[in-house]
Amino acid sequence: MAPICPPLLPLPPIYHLPNLTPPSASPLSPAFWDPILPTSPFVDISTDVTPRFLTTAKMAYDKERVYFRGDLAEPNVWANLTSDQTVIFQDNDFEIFLDVSKVTKVTDRS
Repeated sequence: MAPICPPLLPLPPIYHLPNLTPPSASPLSPAFWDPILPTSPFVDISTDVTPRFLTTAKMAYDKERVYFRGDLAEPNVWANLTSDQTVIFQDNDFEIFLDVSKVTKVTDRS
């Protein structure tokens, strides 16, 4: 029997997004995001250490789009990368990974 190997990294949390059909406001307005609960504070995926500055996200969807908002308390934000295919995981960054194999069709419930 083969040994069971632990995963190399902890599994990320799974979030169930609220359906905003129809959206209550423009995604650029605070009224859109105010009722949506934030994620738990982010941790470094390679060390499981909580960063010095709080980072959370808010997410929602409607019949046509998925909306993401990152709330980063980092006071010094800048970018150095200019190429389309540059490796970015070594930088402090905010990345979104979607497992489209888990996406289910949104149905109209009206």
